[in-house]
Amino acid sequence: MNKSALVFAVAALAVLPAVGSAQRARTAPARSSSASAQAVHFGAEASWGSDTDFGVGARLAYGLGGLIQNVPLALHASFDWFFPGSGLTWWEINGNVVYNFDVRTMPTITPYLGAGLSFAHAGFSGLASDNNLGFNLVGGAQFKLASSKITPFAELRLDAHSGSQMVLTGGILF
Repeated sequence: MNKSALVFAVAALAVLPAVGSAQRARTAPARSSSASAQAVHFGAEASWGSDTDFGVGARLAYGLGGLIQNVPLALHASFDWFFPGSGLTWWEINGNVVYNFDVRTMPTITPYLGAGLSFAHAGFSGLASDNNLGFNLVGGAQFKLASSKITPFAELRLDAHSGSQMVLTGGILF
């Protein structure tokens, strides 16, 4: 990953906690019941990786609200297939635990920060392949649409493993 991408990613992750500091204290149940806090959502996503170019994938989001009372945690799991070209194949499986901020001034936007694990596979024209286990730092937001069951999201992820890269992802959850 080049230095400017790393600086941009670190700056973006540094700004998101400041947004979250405006959150209001959660009381039981604030905006969601325990049933929706543990809801499962599936979706589709498109990504761009600083080293792997364009990718498409699928995402699962599962609320972990019952894990620790009044702590809005969620599990985000994803699979992305990238198209770097030149005979190279690259796919990743990511699992991240995120904290959802409840920002009073922006009730339709839910920013989140988190971390997790990444498993990446790279192969070259069927001749050689490599697997890597790594660590992720993620920050993003979900956008609630009025009277819709579709939830768009945008995310910045830093993958730290032997194939480290910055990944920008956007998609929708159902």
